[in-house]
Parts: sequence; structure tokens; C-alpha cells
Amino acid sequence: MDKLYFATVSSKFYVLKLIAQYFEMKKYSTQPFEYHILCMDETTYNILDKTNLNNVYLTYLPDWEDEALIKCSEDRTLTEYCWTVKPPFLLHLLKTLDAPFITFLDADLFPYGCLSPIFNQINNGASIILYPHNFPQELNHMSDNCGYYNAGMITFANNSDGINCCKWWTDRVIEWCYHRHEDGKLADQKYLLDFSSLFDNVEETTTREINVGPWGINSFEVGFENNRPTLNSNPLLLYHFHQFKFYNSYSYVPAIASTYKLNDLILDKIYQPYCEAIASTHKKLLGICPELLDDSLFDGIVPESVILKHIWQHLTEVAPPAKSSIALFGAGKFTRRLISFIAEVENGPVIDCIIDDNATPGQTIAGHAVIKPADLKNQNFEGVFLATDSLEDLFEKRVKELFNNVKVYKYSQILLDISNSLSGKILQ
Repeated sequence: MDKLYFATVSSKFYVLKLIAQYFEMKKYSTQPFEYHILCMDETTYNILDKTNLNNVYLTYLPDWEDEALIKCSEDRTLTEYCWTVKPPFLLHLLKTLDAPFITFLDADLFPYGCLSPIFNQINNGASIILYPHNFPQELNHMSDNCGYYNAGMITFANNSDGINCCKWWTDRVIEWCYHRHEDGKLADQKYLLDFSSLFDNVEETTTREINVGPWGINSFEVGFENNRPTLNSNPLLLYHFHQFKFYNSYSYVPAIASTYKLNDLILDKIYQPYCEAIASTHKKLLGICPELLDDSLFDGIVPESVILKHIWQHLTEVAPPAKSSIALFGAGKFTRRLISFIAEVENGPVIDCIIDDNATPGQTIAGHAVIKPADLKNQNFEGVFLATDSLEDLFEKRVKELFNNVKVYKYSQILLDISNSLSGKILQ
């Protein structure tokens, strides 16, 4: 096939993830693709419109939804309504585009390779492709609750089977689509179980390395080869960042559900690049449409004070105050916020001093001396915390130039270290 066709539904809570996804798809793509996006709110539409992404086509919900959908919205949450509009939007695209197939992608899917090979089944006669959760044995019971298939990715061929199936799904979600279990239903997802009994040419994907999420990652042996994460030695193609909460450029919790166990390799090689991609996307948007960006774009806002308290508490474990004290490197706004927030942390590490190349004589922050490196008479600390959330590489290089055999503590690395312990907990 000459071109790939994708579609999604996005609110402002997912737009950063969506744009990061697009840039990564473009990086890996070996053939042209179109991306059709239903924008659930004005902010999403305006950000995407100003970003002016190539071959992205926007539909603004109020300009498209009909009376039946508007009625659905009256008693459904935003999330439930996003699920509700998905099938009718796909049906609309199948009927109006000259496209051989359409693949829906949740906005929190993220590619680690080229997606073209996964669509070979369409060429071989499939009309609908479904993507299973691939629960590991210890989570098999979740199939009963959530369904065997995941609705975050689904492919419809533009033929009678595909259109009729999508029409049936549209009718069902208009009738009922809620985030609860009722009569064998759950949201838009458990309807997928009926597809194969009602329509012809419904197939399960033969490519297991796509739409893998925290629910199924432990069904695989995760590795890292040729600078790419692998599953059972095959390159990971597409990961589903279900329940991923992104707080700011360096802060995230990978999956809220404590059911999901994510080891350090998964966090380092799959989650950390995603976090960095979203941070990069946010930085790009600041240069394009800063007036449209605010905290509401982050889907899991947690106050910075909470994050810093957890980080400082973790330092208590890795640098016990009974054994050593810590110097802060950097005397900027981050340091002032840090010191004010961690005052409530009991038995936290002792701050020996604050080091800054631009310190002025007699300068203090909350009673802590701010000293130039050249003015340090004694090195009474055994560790240095890089007091920045945006210049870590620069700060780390400078600290290593100044001090030998000093342990360096990085904000982003500590956050990565504690991500598993934060999963499933309410941060406070």
C-alpha cells in the first residue's frame, strides 16, 4: 500500500502525548501517512492548528458531532465521551476518505520503530484487525474484567466487512458506553469480543510487538539491542503508555495501577525516552504557541512540592544524614523552592552548603551559605545534589570538573528510581 492512514481522538489532556507520538512516527516512517484527529476541545484544535503538522487533518468536535452524539455527552464523562465518538469518527472517515484502511491509535501510544510491517494482514485479506492485551499468566483474570482485546488500537479495511463492523460498533457505543461493568459490557472495549462472531475476516494481529502496555509487558523477555528495546529479541514497535502520568519535563509516574510491575530496564529503556519525548514536545510548543500552554495540558498534575518531598525522602535512604551531608549545586529559583518544600521532611539529609559559580559575598538562602567553588575551604560533604530540573547535564559536567570522588544525585534519576514505589500511591 502506498500510504498509511491513522486516526485518533484527543482532548487537551493528551495533546502533548499525541504530538510526541506524531514526531516519532514521522521519524521512523518509511512511507507517507495521513493522520486524522478529532479534537475534543478548542485548546486541542488551536494547538494542533498552530503546530501545523504535515499531513495531519483536524476535525473540531462541535463542527462534527450530531444530535445523537450530543445527547450521549449529557450523561457521560469526558473519557466516556471520547470512547463514544471513536467508532462514529472512524465510520465517518471510512465513508469519506479514499483510504484502503484506517487504523485508530490511542494518543498515548508511542512508536519505537516503523509501523508499516504490521499492516501486511490487510494485504492478505483481513478486514478488521484486533490487538490483544497479551496479559501474562498472573494477570489472566483481567481478561474477564477488561476484555481480551484492547480498544486503543484497531484497524478497519474500507470494504463492506470493515464498514458494517464499524457501523455496528457505532450503534452499540451510542446505546451504551460507560466506564463500568454492566451485562458483559465495559466502555467501548468489550464489544470487540463480538466482532468475529458477527462479521467475516476479523483477525487478531500476528505482530505481538505492538500495542504492548504495562498490563502485558511482563509476557515478554525485555531486552535492549542495537539501541532499541526488544521483546523476546524482536524490536518493540509500539508501546501503550496506559495510566502514564506526566507532571512536568522530568517528572512522571509510569502506571498508577499497583498491579503493574515495571523493572528498571523497562523504566530506563521504554519509559524514560517517552518522558524525554514529551518534554521535547513541550519545549517545541513553547516556541510556537506559548499562549496556549498551561498546566491543564499535563494529565496528572501533582504539585512540585509533593514531588520534591518524595525525592528528598529518597535521599534519606541513599545518603543517610548520620553518615554524610549533601551540598546543593546551583542557587537559582529551583533551589529556593526545594528548600522551602523539604523543610517538612523529617530526618532528611543535612544541607552542608549551596555551591554556585555566581555566588556573591555573604549570600544565603534560607540560612544556608551560598559559596563559590573557589571559596570552599573544606569539603565536608560526600554528595552533591544537582539543584535543577532543566540543566542537569551542564551542572553534572561542572560538578565533575570541581570534585573528585563525590556522589552526584540527579533529580531526574532519583525520580526514575522511585517511580515504581510511587505507582499505585496517592502522592501527598
